[in-house]
Amino acid sequence: MQITVYMDVVFLIDAIVTLTSLFFTGKMLKKRIFWKKLLLATFFATISLFVFILFPFLFLDWKGMLLLLGVSIATVAIPYWECKLSFFRTWFYSTTIMMLQGSFMSYIKYISERFSLRISTWLLFFFVSTILVLVMLSVLRNTSKQCDNLILVKIIHGKQTAVETLYMDTGNCLIDPVFSKPVIVLNENLIRTCLSDEEKRIMEEYKKSGRLNYEKLLSCQSQKRICFHEISYRSVGKTSGKMLCLLIDEIKVLGSGKVLKKQPVAVAPAVLFDGTTYQGLLHKECI
Repeated sequence: MQITVYMDVVFLIDAIVTLTSLFFTGKMLKKRIFWKKLLLATFFATISLFVFILFPFLFLDWKGMLLLLGVSIATVAIPYWECKLSFFRTWFYSTTIMMLQGSFMSYIKYISERFSLRISTWLLFFFVSTILVLVMLSVLRNTSKQCDNLILVKIIHGKQTAVETLYMDTGNCLIDPVFSKPVIVLNENLIRTCLSDEEKRIMEEYKKSGRLNYEKLLSCQSQKRICFHEISYRSVGKTSGKMLCLLIDEIKVLGSGKVLKKQPVAVAPAVLFDGTTYQGLLHKECI
């Protein structure tokens, strides 16, 4: 069986793949796009492919692997060189996009049972695979960004200790007017595990009535230490409201070495954290 290869089509395919992968890499990483540099990088990659076809022995064994790696890095460096380590992140994104494009196209070709492709069919497969790659990378980037905002903390209150994950919420701007400190919002179920029976009853009564019973607070032995009080807030979907606030003896932000003494925390309904991997909202000033 004789296979006919049209070099102009091969070069066109290589140029399109290189140009799109570099362009979408810049868009994904929010870099400034210079079309002249992108076209120059595409031309360089096409010339490298031409050299590979003419002299395939250059790309054999481990020296060939290093040469291919150098061509890949140089292609990305032409439009996106930054003289710092973040460049390798750019190169990794570009290479990943290109490899995923090839994988998706091979799979689409396999399930469509097409063993020979016209240029129009190839372009259609390429377009579909590119969309799939961008959707996948977007999901992975958002997931990675969310994971970066998850902070592990150790809560110490009286004789109780708990290690939980909090979310670094840049929208949390609560400041306790009584102690002039940033407020951490915690799941009521988490706070309940740290309180005494008497303090739990006060919290439950507040949850039912929506107000503090100051007569009981005066007789509460630990009121001076934890200082039950209210804090006003504003949020999206609800213009304003009040939450119960108290002082936690100590919160350690693990990994940073920061220790928050007598830290104000607001009690939030447990339903707000249903389906999440975190148990509270960390204030940006607590890091």
